[in-house]
Amino acid sequence: MQQTMVRAGAVFLLVLGLCIVASLVGASDQQATVAQAATAVSALLGKWEATDRPWHIEFATSGVIRMSTIGPVRIGTYRLDTDGTLWVQMADGQKLKANVKLVNQDKLVLTDPDGSFTSFRRVE
Repeated sequence: MQQTMVRAGAVFLLVLGLCIVASLVGASDQQATVAQAATAVSALLGKWEATDRPWHIEFATSGVIRMSTIGPVRIGTYRLDTDGTLWVQMADGQKLKANVKLVNQDKLVLTDPDGSFTSFRRVE
């Protein structure tokens, strides 16, 4: 009986140890993902202009986005998730979503959910 309890205790400790190791591996992956997202956001910062139409976007470090086409500048907030999806909430309540692809430090492509895309070049 005592041997069975010792074995059960050893199995419990082994399982507990495996759970801890698995959680540490997961934490490391999450930290790497957060670091990648932070790097992507820092690469996104600055002013961009569309290559085929009058559209300017500025991504500020504070999470503020400024966009202008024809007319006054529109202001909102943005966040970039770990999947490369840009989420924008404009001050007027409009919500926008696009997939972000940084081709290089001076070229950005935003792809809308419908598959249409716009290329931008860095201006600052």
